[in-house]
Amino acid sequence: MQIKISNLKEDFENIIWIGALSFEDRCLGSLDSLFNNNLQITKAFIVDYLNVLTASKECEENRSRNKKKMTELIKNQFQFLSVHPYRYSEFLGILGKTYKEISESNERCAIVIDFSCFTKIHTVALAYWICQQKLSIPIVLAYSNPEIYGNPYRNIWGKGKWITTLHIRLDLNSTESYSSTNIIAILGHEGDRLRLSINEAEPDNGLVIKVLPKELPSRLSIVTDIQNSWLYHEIDKGLRDFSIKKIRYNDIEELIKLITTYCNAAKDKKSRIVLCPFGPKPFIYYTAFTILTSYSKLAWLYYPIPLSYDPDYSKGFDRTMWFSSVP
Repeated sequence: MQIKISNLKEDFENIIWIGALSFEDRCLGSLDSLFNNNLQITKAFIVDYLNVLTASKECEENRSRNKKKMTELIKNQFQFLSVHPYRYSEFLGILGKTYKEISESNERCAIVIDFSCFTKIHTVALAYWICQQKLSIPIVLAYSNPEIYGNPYRNIWGKGKWITTLHIRLDLNSTESYSSTNIIAILGHEGDRLRLSINEAEPDNGLVIKVLPKELPSRLSIVTDIQNSWLYHEIDKGLRDFSIKKIRYNDIEELIKLITTYCNAAKDKKSRIVLCPFGPKPFIYYTAFTILTSYSKLAWLYYPIPLSYDPDYSKGFDRTMWFSSVP
């Protein structure tokens, strides 16, 4: 699934970039990599999320700094897209409108969609949108790893951190009934958010995906284990009928096989699949894409909306990875 940036340079003369402005430094990662490799960006569409949450002074300062750097890189070739961060169908409409504008401009190019700083609900929406399209323009996905990911010592479980939990049918055409609930949980460093999703879904069965980094131990793996220790305990005690599968960070093919098998088993029982997406965005995207291509009629998303931004969510950016949008 991964692509080398040298391939982008060989195959495409021009790039149209779509990505999100964020308080996280990694929102600049793919842009920085494209410019360093002398790839020409003819236009950029910048997702500018409406501020619907409580934001700290540090977050706003980071966001302003990143906005300045982003516009300096792209110069005058950009358009801001004002987007609500937690609306699924609205984001699908924005993707469709933007793609139509690009295709009608007769640009001979590729589209790079950087989902590093998309909300997780919009990463899932992107997978649904790609599934529905007959694309005439190549789409490449970009994801930038942070240098430092999460601070477990500042995490306080519960304590009124959530506004509400969105329960979303991923397929807009679906009104199907279901007999039971299976979840697919992608572990990350938001264990309290996952706990709320699982408790509200009340699953009969679950598949838990633990992403293994290239080198162990890593800060991300340590934070993930700390934040999800409650889940490991509940599984060990037999309180949850869940299986845990470990998959290497770069083994997307293995992920797709696993999700396909799980979806087929759920389909036989007419059980719905509830995605709880709290791990790395590439895993979220390909899990959602596989669910939607295997079993879209009963695909759901449970997504707690936080009360505020976490200024320690990530720091810096390490490297950018490039992926094919369609497996």
